[in-house]
Amino acid sequence: MVLFNTIFVIYFYSCIGVSRTIILRTIVGGTIYYSTSKYLDFQSAVDLCKTYYGGNLPIIRTLEDYERLTALQERNFWLALNDREQEGVYVWTTSNGSYPLNTETFDGWMSNEPNNLYNEDCVIAKARKLKWNDVPCTLRKYIVCEKDFEISSIISDNVYYYLSGNMTFSEAYIACKNIDADLPVITNKEKNDAFHFTDFSFWLALNDNDTDSNYVWSTRIGDYPVNEHDFTAWNFHSIGFGPTTDNCVIYVYGVWSYVNCDDERRVVCEKESCVDPLGVEDGTIPSEQLTASSEYNLFFRPDHGRLNTASTGDYGGAWSAAVLDQNQWIQADLGFLLMVTGTITQGRDAGMGQWVTSYKVHYSLDGDQFGTIENASGQVAVFTGNSDGNTAVTNMFHIPVYAQYIRIHPMSWIHHICMRFEVIGCSGI
Repeated sequence: MVLFNTIFVIYFYSCIGVSRTIILRTIVGGTIYYSTSKYLDFQSAVDLCKTYYGGNLPIIRTLEDYERLTALQERNFWLALNDREQEGVYVWTTSNGSYPLNTETFDGWMSNEPNNLYNEDCVIAKARKLKWNDVPCTLRKYIVCEKDFEISSIISDNVYYYLSGNMTFSEAYIACKNIDADLPVITNKEKNDAFHFTDFSFWLALNDNDTDSNYVWSTRIGDYPVNEHDFTAWNFHSIGFGPTTDNCVIYVYGVWSYVNCDDERRVVCEKESCVDPLGVEDGTIPSEQLTASSEYNLFFRPDHGRLNTASTGDYGGAWSAAVLDQNQWIQADLGFLLMVTGTITQGRDAGMGQWVTSYKVHYSLDGDQFGTIENASGQVAVFTGNSDGNTAVTNMFHIPVYAQYIRIHPMSWIHHICMRFEVIGCSGI
C-alpha cells in the first residue's frame, strides 16, 4: 500500500448546537493531527483531545514540530502550553504529564508576549505564522489535537481522504481509485453544507466528458446520471457561460463550478465508513480480554458471549449475568486503541427466549476512566437491542470514539440478561 507524505482524513458527524462538523485527520511525520471545527475553552479542549483521540493539544518544542503544524491551520488554535499552576512558569500539558517550556530549543512567542494582560494563563498559536500569544483560558478557540503513531497502527477510520498536492481530474480519479475510493458524490444539501467548512476547492466526481451538459457522477463501479430533480448546488454565475472545454466540476465554498478537466485542483477521496468486526466473534480478542460484572455460571462466561456462539456442550449460548439489575456489563479489551463505530448484539442461542432489549455503551482508553456514548442531542444514548435470540442487531454510534475498552450495560431485557456481541470499527490498514 502506498502511504502519502501527508494524508488528511475527514469525517462528518453532528453535535450539540452545530448541525454538522468536520474533522480533518492529518498524518505528518510521526504525528497524527486531528483538526475540528469546534471552538472550546482550554480545559474543554484538553478533555476533548484526551477523550476522543487519546492525545493532547499540540506541543511545539522544536523547529520540526513548528514546521509540521504550519501546514495545518489558518485559524488561531490552542496549544498545550500554559502557566495555570504557577504564574510565569510555562509547561506543556499532555496526556502523559507536564513538561517545562524550553525556549532554548524553540521560542515561538510574539513580540512583547507573554504579558498576562488579562489573567492570561493559556496560550494560542496565531494563524498562519503560528506565533504564540497568552490569552485567558476561558476563551473559546479552535482545536487541534495531536497523537504519536507508528505506521503499523495507522487506522483508516474515516470516510474522506485529502491527498496532498494538486492533480488534474483524471489524475485525481485514478489516485482515489488506487486507494479503493472515489471522488466525492454529493446528493443532498446536508452533505454539501458539511463540506462548506473546508478552506479549499476540490474535485467532485461530477463531469460531462462524454456528452456536453449531461452530467454524471463517475465512480469505480459506474457512472450515475444527474436527474432533473436531484440535488445540485451550481454556481449560477457560471451556468451557460463556461467554455465547452469546462467539462469537470469543483466544489468551492458550498457551490459547484465548471472548470477545465486539465486544471490542477486539490483532491478529496470518498470511501465507505468503517464497520469492520474488531475481533470478538472470530477469537482475535482472547477470552481473558472478555470480562463481565458477573456470570450466571461457568456455562455462561463472558467468552461465551461472542457473536454467533452456539449453545453446545459447555457453551450456554450467551453470556448471562448472575444478577438482574442495570449495574451489569460485559466488556471487550480490544488490545490497543482503535476507532470504534458501533456494536452488534444477539440474545441467547437455543430458543430460550432470553435477550437484552436496550443497553448503553461505555468506552475507555485505560480501563479505569470511562465515558458514555451519546446521541445527537448530547444525551446518554440508549440503544435498541434485540427482539429475539438470534437476529443480529447493529447500532452505530452517533460520534465514533477512540477506545481500547468497550463496555455494554444492559438496561432492559426479556426473562434474563443474556447477550452475544461484536464491536465494530476500523481494524486498520
